[in-house]
Amino acid sequence: MHSIADLIQHSRGQWQLLQVQEQQMASRWQDQTYFRFRQRHWVNWETRVPALLSTLESLDDVLRSADEMTQGK
Repeated sequence: MHSIADLIQHSRGQWQLLQVQEQQMASRWQDQTYFRFRQRHWVNWETRVPALLSTLESLDDVLRSADEMTQGK
């Protein structure tokens, strides 16, 4: 089960890196291409990625509990 927790941790780190890169891009590029990117893509990612990570954490909790119950712990 550690592989799911590792995946979540890695994904959170990558998401934080993307957020930093997007902020850097926002401060440098104030043109229509950036504004279109932000409106069409980034806004969706800002809500979906954190929700996905939370869902994965919930899944990991459920799987861990199920594993403990079947192991008799």
